[in-house]
Amino acid sequence: TGLLLPWQDAMVNKASRLLSGRDKITPGKIIAELHFGFWTGFFNKAHARTGIADFLTKPVFQYAPKYERVKHRLSIRWREIRDLRNRVFHYERIIHWEDLPEQHSRLLETIGWISPEIRELTEKLDTFVPVYGAGIDPWKEKIRSHWPAGE
Repeated sequence: TGLLLPWQDAMVNKASRLLSGRDKITPGKIIAELHFGFWTGFFNKAHARTGIADFLTKPVFQYAPKYERVKHRLSIRWREIRDLRNRVFHYERIIHWEDLPEQHSRLLETIGWISPEIRELTEKLDTFVPVYGAGIDPWKEKIRSHWPAGE
């Protein structure tokens, strides 16, 4: 591949092997099989010398302000999004994060940099504001049955 780092090459190879046993391999299926970190990795320091971030930035983030289309700023943004995504997907508690509303806003903003239409759709389906605003109390009684008595 040339532009991929060894760990990304390994991920693509693993995706190909996984798909080869069960399905016809297509670019779309390879893309779907790759982890989120594969994509955010294009904007980290290790990729600085490959030039792929420079190649991707303008067409992928065409709706971002120019001052945001800088590798360093994109790297920080993607690291924050990846960290939030990982906490959520690993069922870790995040309600106590003091900057959670700001992270939510930055996530929506980043989606809009890629596609204003997808941002609009995301905002229509998004339940973060009312759920976060209500806090944890409405959920305590609903999930109490999952805890043994006395805990």
